[in-house]
Amino acid sequence: MKYPLLMSLLVGTGVVGFIFVTIDLTWILGIALLMPGISLLGFLPYMPILDSTPVPMLITNSLIYSLAVFVVVFVLGRSLSPVEWRRRIRITAVIAVATVLIGWVSTRVLVSYGFGPGRPEATQKNSVAP
Repeated sequence: MKYPLLMSLLVGTGVVGFIFVTIDLTWILGIALLMPGISLLGFLPYMPILDSTPVPMLITNSLIYSLAVFVVVFVLGRSLSPVEWRRRIRITAVIAVATVLIGWVSTRVLVSYGFGPGRPEATQKNSVAP
């Protein structure tokens, strides 16, 4: 049971991390994909910490996406040995970290070249105020 759970947490956290680091490019799509966690946090009583940092929303989304992945991982991995689980978990961890890092770097590069919903900072500094 611990191996499917760990695999699910890795995949769910990787997906949410990728969405979060690429939000400058994905914008509306990224926000839409993060809405389940935002909505779930809306049921909690108001706490200033929920407004000051995205961490509670990221944790909530990671748990939501991990739960969805858990069902698939549990069904597909029933016949795997512990050794095979450990090997697949290591590979999944490397893929999750690499995906988040590549997403973050590529988003920063693309945004610096003017891609994304907003204007790049260089254009904003050179624009003439009305």
